[in-house]
Amino acid sequence: IILGDQEKGISLYEEANQLAIDNHLIDLSNQCLSVLIKLFTDYKQYAEIVNYINKINIDSLVSSIPSVYPLLSRCYLELQKPDSARLYLTKIDQTQKIGNGMIINCNIANTYIAEHKIDSALIFLNKAMRQFQNQAERLQKNNIKASLPFYFLPTCSSLATLYQQSGDYQKAGKSFLLVEPLMKKAAKDLSRMEKQVDALARYSSFCRATKQYEKAVDLLMFRDSLQQIINKADKERESKNFISRLQISDLEHQNKLQETSL
Repeated sequence: IILGDQEKGISLYEEANQLAIDNHLIDLSNQCLSVLIKLFTDYKQYAEIVNYINKINIDSLVSSIPSVYPLLSRCYLELQKPDSARLYLTKIDQTQKIGNGMIINCNIANTYIAEHKIDSALIFLNKAMRQFQNQAERLQKNNIKASLPFYFLPTCSSLATLYQQSGDYQKAGKSFLLVEPLMKKAAKDLSRMEKQVDALARYSSFCRATKQYEKAVDLLMFRDSLQQIINKADKERESKNFISRLQISDLEHQNKLQETSL
């Protein structure tokens, strides 16, 4: 994998997984599966994840890979199969994980947004918002101020774009304003930054359509600054991989010299 030979790396992990299964080493098999799923996710090979996981008993994976249902729902959403994405979201037990209810409801809303079903999306987005408000009230009793969680950003900005496309600029503007602070909130995680970049582009497009040109430019400038950070991080990661490749290549050369000597 480090050498950049993704195909061979995945093939070896699949072979290791099969050997673990044949020898009834369940823990080792689950480790291999976790790495395989991570690799497919890193390379955004969503169809591969779906094909691979569907070959095995998905429900048996939940104990070793708790994120398997959310991952599958994400894959199906990326593959533009929102109905399948919803199926796996409903399998997640909301009562076992604190705070998951808001995330799941936002994600279900995303599946309806992908189908351009605003009314259905609003049912679940409003559920998530009520859960947040209840949480905020509990925190307020302890003098703690709650801010809107980040996972509302992609949902509300996508819904706003849907409103804009349907000609309802007033509701679109309200949805964008609700999550505008999240677009500019400092984030270290690159995946969050990518969501911010997408939301900023959507909001800028709305501002241009409503002739708020100055704000549209400000949003684009902020988006470009985030994109530069993402690009820089990608270059640094590639540079580290390149160094590792050189080190491994050097070790391989030394091994060949030793073999020749022997």
